Amino acid sequence: MDARVRYTKHIIRTTFLSLLKEYPVNKITVTMICKQAEINRATFYKYFDNPYDCLAKIEEELLEEMQDKIVKSRSREFASVFKIILDLLKAHADDYCILFSQNGDQVFKERVFGLCYHENMDLIASRFENLSPKEQEWLYDFILEGCNGILNRWISHGMQDPVSEIFQFTYKLVNLIHEELPNK
Repeated sequence: MDARVRYTKHIIRTTFLSLLKEYPVNKITVTMICKQAEINRATFYKYFDNPYDCLAKIEEELLEEMQDKIVKSRSREFASVFKIILDLLKAHADDYCILFSQNGDQVFKERVFGLCYHENMDLIASRFENLSPKEQEWLYDFILEGCNGILNRWISHGMQDPVSEIFQFTYKLVNLIHEELPNK
């Protein structure tokens, strides 16, 4: 991709996210994006079908980066995967704060945390063989929703706390659960 294409996509992306801070996606128009980005409609349509497509492509780009980092880490531990997610959230804090806001796509957050599911369900199944499959799913949901609650608070407060502090706290909580539940 040449520099002009990268620049144009970057301007559209940045403009779209700027508008998403103020408006839900269903209120953002191509006209609004083009006017603020100082591009014409044909340029917008060269890369995106509509604002929803722009949102979807931004989300896919971020998810692909996260998936790639998780796969490259070759880690099957919840803590390692969670740390990767925290680091990427912090690295792209502005984007994620907007995308996780009330104006963003509410399913996107679930997709981000869904990246952990299969790897960690296998880990829970192997570490807690004494639990029924239903109980293993409950355990995973409990851990995931707890981490999600901590992340929601962290994100809504502008990700001010260091990643290491968030990670250490959640890691301790997950380890307490592992110590207390019957396992092999």
